[in-house]
Amino acid sequence: MTQDFRDAVKVTDAEASFQERQLYQVQIAVKALIDFVVTSFEELGIEKLHELVDPSLDEVHEIILKLDTKAKQLGALDLQQILLTAQILIRDIQQKNPDLCSQSSKILKGAVIFK
Repeated sequence: MTQDFRDAVKVTDAEASFQERQLYQVQIAVKALIDFVVTSFEELGIEKLHELVDPSLDEVHEIILKLDTKAKQLGALDLQQILLTAQILIRDIQQKNPDLCSQSSKILKGAVIFK
């Protein structure tokens, strides 16, 4: 099926703004980070996840903080709330608290990142 776009016209304001594109990039990064942490926790359990990322938990936390800073700059309060929950999950992993990890994991799994 071939389509002819010779008569196509670019609609004014149909393109995403620079800020919208930045927000989308932050949303993708948040989604990937949350998927990694939640899936790892669910599949490996708290002990194995802690062993796997123990020296890197601080790095994961730093990534979350950078994403949070960007979300604040973009005025994305919903993303900030999600990132706060992710920070809590990282802290709970560090403290090896499976009940709280499970709770945060469920919240993050159900979080709506893209609206």
